[in-house]
Amino acid sequence: MRPLAASVLLSAALAAVLTSPPVCAEIPKPEKFDETGFVAIFDGKTLDGWKVSAKTGHSGKSKNKSGGKWVVESGAIVGSQDEPGNGGIVITEKQYGDFEVALEMNNDDGPDSGLFLRSTDTGKCYQAMIDYHKGGNPRFTSW
Repeated sequence: MRPLAASVLLSAALAAVLTSPPVCAEIPKPEKFDETGFVAIFDGKTLDGWKVSAKTGHSGKSKNKSGGKWVVESGAIVGSQDEPGNGGIVITEKQYGDFEVALEMNNDDGPDSGLFLRSTDTGKCYQAMIDYHKGGNPRFTSW
């Protein structure tokens, strides 16, 4: 009889979790970390060492002729559409082996975005999604 009781409790707990509204976490404050051993790949002033790619689906509006607008503002790389509906990716010119990433991102409301890791200029990559949608991006939570 004990296994049945445990099963009922587990089912009730699972039902409560599945019917609860999504919980939105507070935005954490940026952490301070020891930069010893890290090599900066962005100088905070220019896009030296970076290239814009228009070879992705993000650049379809321009028929892959432009890859969005990428500039440096206040020490940050800022990307935006260069025409409505047209973007792209900015990638390092140098390829890296094993690495750790430390960064701050501040996405504007509207785009889905993220950090592409080991990306080709066509955008084939691993993506760490930076998601602003309440309850998650519907493209990835509807399964």
